[in-house]
Amino acid sequence: MRYVYENGAIKIKTFREPSPITSEEIEDQAKQWRNSELESTDWIVPLIDYPDHSAILTYRQKLRNWPSMDSFPDIKPTL
Repeated sequence: MRYVYENGAIKIKTFREPSPITSEEIEDQAKQWRNSELESTDWIVPLIDYPDHSAILTYRQKLRNWPSMDSFPDIKPTL
């Protein structure tokens, strides 16, 4: 891209394609999502009379195990 300023100066700015995201970055993003999911359900753990409490505990365990599974980071655990 070329810019011409009032004083006659010319500035040429080039843009490059963003570098492709690495597998490490994809895994880091997946772990950040997992951590936010765990954090968002932390408050439910001590409430044993919470609806679907056992399902949420199972989900949290799936989240913890997810990085060691073959499906990581492609298939996220679901509640």
